[in-house]
Amino acid sequence: MQRAGGKDKISIADDKANLRMLQKFMDNEEYKNQVLGYATETSDILAIPEAEGILMMGMKHARFFNDGRKLLILSKSNNLIPLLEVRKYSKLENIIISFSINPPLICKRTNSPGFILYDLVRLLEAGYKDIRLRIDPIIPIPEWYDHYQYLIEVIPCFVSRITLGTLRATDATYRAMPEWLQGYLVRMDPECHHPWRLSYHTRERVYGHLVPLLRDRGFEIGLCKEHRNFYSLWGIDSKKCNCLA
Repeated sequence: MQRAGGKDKISIADDKANLRMLQKFMDNEEYKNQVLGYATETSDILAIPEAEGILMMGMKHARFFNDGRKLLILSKSNNLIPLLEVRKYSKLENIIISFSINPPLICKRTNSPGFILYDLVRLLEAGYKDIRLRIDPIIPIPEWYDHYQYLIEVIPCFVSRITLGTLRATDATYRAMPEWLQGYLVRMDPECHHPWRLSYHTRERVYGHLVPLLRDRGFEIGLCKEHRNFYSLWGIDSKKCNCLA
């Protein structure tokens, strides 16, 4: 199962281009068993009121997906109204809903994880089948292990996949970060899209603590934008990240 990558992604800004992409995704054999990310990299389709028409377009087209094609909606917002309003126009087994989540101490300026976890139940009751979470970005604040352990303990068992991702940054986002966040990062591979990362040793410790906790609860696990060594180290299928079917 693969993701329709590269330039084949939905954009908030261009209705005609989105329509062409949806049609291409449905018609071309190369997209069998793939996932079309709906504005996943650059914008949050549930957080932008002007994007509701784009969401409706995608949900309506998803009725006609076959051969394993799926539409991925990734968000940090707890604005469920668009998802609840458009579900009757779609085929929900062709939709993947995924929310990013972090412990309350890290989410002080964003949506509380309590709201997000409550929303997962509402989506399940509304008929959505494939509901996922991204614990991302993981930030090793003091006593981080306790904060993330508690978060994992309260995640509902019906979540189909949990993807872990550690704090990372492009050169531009690193320059825009507050100093306390910059202090966690080191510049690693300059050719990488995210050259600023937690050190290899720190990431090894993070996954070494969190992967067993998730496995003990029976969750399917993925890693986000991570080095191939970590997949083999923890026995994680590299095709089981958040954005893949």
